[in-house]
Amino acid sequence: MHIPKMVRRLFPKLSAECDALEARERVLKQRLATLSEQLQVVDAQNQALNAQNQSLDDESNDLKSEIVALRELEGKSKQVEAQNAALQESVDAADKIISEQHTLRVALEAKYVSLREEADAVSEKLETVSKTLSDVTHERDAMIHAVQISDAKYDELVARWDAYRLPSIIISTMPKSGTYYISNHLSKGLHCKTRIISNQYFPYDAIRYSEIKEASLGSYITQDHFPASPTNTHFISQLFDRAVCHLRDPRQAMLSYIHYLEGFKGGDDTFALIYPRLPDDFFELPIESRLDWGVDNWLPLLVEWTAQWVEFAEGQDKVTVKFTRFEDLVSDEEAFTQDILDFYGIPQPRFIPPVLKKDGDVHFRSGLIDEWRSALTPDQQERATAQIPLQIAKRFGWSLDL
Repeated sequence: MHIPKMVRRLFPKLSAECDALEARERVLKQRLATLSEQLQVVDAQNQALNAQNQSLDDESNDLKSEIVALRELEGKSKQVEAQNAALQESVDAADKIISEQHTLRVALEAKYVSLREEADAVSEKLETVSKTLSDVTHERDAMIHAVQISDAKYDELVARWDAYRLPSIIISTMPKSGTYYISNHLSKGLHCKTRIISNQYFPYDAIRYSEIKEASLGSYITQDHFPASPTNTHFISQLFDRAVCHLRDPRQAMLSYIHYLEGFKGGDDTFALIYPRLPDDFFELPIESRLDWGVDNWLPLLVEWTAQWVEFAEGQDKVTVKFTRFEDLVSDEEAFTQDILDFYGIPQPRFIPPVLKKDGDVHFRSGLIDEWRSALTPDQQERATAQIPLQIAKRFGWSLDL
């Protein structure tokens, strides 16, 4: 901006300021021009960078496509590897089968040779046996001709055997009621064999049909604790018309059983079969606690076993059940034995009383009938007695008075 000289002279200070502003304006214009040039350069660089970014984006998209394709190829490669592994397993299995078939073929060939040799040997033996059979046949014919036992003689021998043979005595006994002593007493006295016809697992003792079938042929004394279950009574009724059920006051039988368990204190294999299962610390418990276990766990099984036999005896008429008692065995053994002989129709002379000691060898501990009254606490006596039905107690003479 041009300032006249007159004005400069009149206003020197203002003129100086104007000059300064003009100079500053020129500097700013130059700087603006420089910045404009720089801005143009930056714009050019931005355009170049944008072009590079676009190119990089395109390359990135191409790379992503290639990565996806590579991943697909990788998946297919794994599938091929799995198929190859499965194929190899199939090949290995086929090789194994071929090897086994070869081994089997070799074995079969060897077996064929062996069987061929055995067949030749058997053929030779057959020729020998055939000749021997012919000789024996001639000897048999000669013996038959020489002996000629008449039909009447044969009938006489059969009759004599039937007269000698005794009916088998089927006895199921309550555990710890003198089972072993009774079976030995009868078998030795009648010269019969004892036979166990069940699986010996009280209270689920099950009769084995093959055993009771053999016993039905006669001259056996059974020794078992089988219950009157439907299966057991079915087998009995198919082969017998009578049976004996031997009982004992359940309270005393329970006490005897608790003492009997002392024999398992060492822990043999039989201990694992005891039912109900004993507590792990049973043998460390005081006798009162063991009796508590007996009252609560063993006594109910004896009562149920007895009631089942009574129900069977009263509920059918195909099998007559004879109830005997341990108390009668102890008080009058001879009358007890004769009662069983009469029940089976066995003549008294056929029984020769054996000499047996009532001791541990025949599982006969004390033979007491009311030891429970002194061995059980008042509470145990009351709990035990309450489990015995009045009808059963009256029938078998077991006092419920305490």
